[in-house]
Amino acid sequence: MQVKIRQSKENLAFVQHAKEIARAKTGQIFSSIFHLKASDNNLTITVGNHLTGLAYQCRLETEEVVQEGEAVVDAISFINIFSSLPEEENKLIELGLNKNRLVIKQARRRYTLSLIETKEPPKINLPANLQTIDKEKADLIAEHLEKAYHFCETSDNEYDEVFQHILIKQINDKTLDIVGINSTRGYICSLNIKLPFLNPQEEKKIHSRYIPEIIKFIRSSEEIKADIENNSLYLTNQNQDALKIPLASDEISFPNYKQLCKDNVSKINTIIIFEEDPEPAVKRLIKVTEKQTFTNALVIQPDTEDSVVLRAGDEETGEEKVKVSFQKQPLNYPIGVHIKEFHKILKTLDSSRETIKIGISSNESPICIRKNNDKNALVLIAPVIIEEKISYTEEEIEEETVEEETATAEEIDQEDNEDFTEPKETIEEF
Repeated sequence: MQVKIRQSKENLAFVQHAKEIARAKTGQIFSSIFHLKASDNNLTITVGNHLTGLAYQCRLETEEVVQEGEAVVDAISFINIFSSLPEEENKLIELGLNKNRLVIKQARRRYTLSLIETKEPPKINLPANLQTIDKEKADLIAEHLEKAYHFCETSDNEYDEVFQHILIKQINDKTLDIVGINSTRGYICSLNIKLPFLNPQEEKKIHSRYIPEIIKFIRSSEEIKADIENNSLYLTNQNQDALKIPLASDEISFPNYKQLCKDNVSKINTIIIFEEDPEPAVKRLIKVTEKQTFTNALVIQPDTEDSVVLRAGDEETGEEKVKVSFQKQPLNYPIGVHIKEFHKILKTLDSSRETIKIGISSNESPICIRKNNDKNALVLIAPVIIEEKISYTEEEIEEETVEEETATAEEIDQEDNEDFTEPKETIEEF
């Protein structure tokens, strides 16, 4: 192999991206080797993990391919050499093989790297029928993948396979669902998108560790094509860069998230709309709880007709009043949430720019959270049960006992036989 590369801004951009991958991911999801292949006036560089099937590939335009060939070298060493070269455009870089070494030359600089022998170098064989994805829709998918990733990346149960994956499901010809769930919270959204390589009711699961690479690839590309083949997702762009993502086994089963949403939203009897951003107040309360390590709970308790009190830690130092409005009925009992989980949700939903509202059915049921103007995405968070200390006088206990004893059998039967009215609210109406 012998190839000449004219240094350019595009080539340097590749080096920076590859450097991030190799340094951040080597030994975790990508391998520590680069596969270099010179052919058709291009130098193709691939980094990947043959055990999982994950791979990233980039093509550099060459000045000249003197001799076709390929080589496998240490990724970190190659990138360190390549990125240490002066960032000057139009400088000529030469790569060539000399026995069992890769030689890199630029002007008077000369570097050598030992070749690595491997039977399975990383490579990507792209499917023949890649489908074009509209850039605007691809960016929207990336946006919600990022939100879903934030909701499943720190699962309390690291051994539960479901909590480590993002679900992508094509509901019909118009609707695509993206779901991320862990043991305490979940993110569910429905987008008006049809992916050409998914059939209605077809679903795919991607491990959360691969999501940042997909997001980065989409956002750095102007034109995107994609397809699924041999249980892998393939992405490519206008520069013929490519990303291969292994998909999870069909044996991993997600909970019925649609029913979960319906069950919780339909029972909502109080909706709190934050008229001001609660995130700064929650952030201040986190600092209080960090000094007082006995609690991680944030209590949302009723205050006035147009405000609630956020409380954490000491009553004297750990209270913040926030302006709100209510729909349906006002809040008349305290609600507990994990303070750092709630803070992360506010940041993920960008509460500084968007009005946030939460739906409550009881202080023991999951709390529903969403942007006020967004009916397509819903967040569910498990409540923290608040133990309140209530004291009674002897006179109050005696009065309550007398009242219970005087209740007639007819009154008790009437209470038991009252008809239960099913709430009419749907997911879309919250």
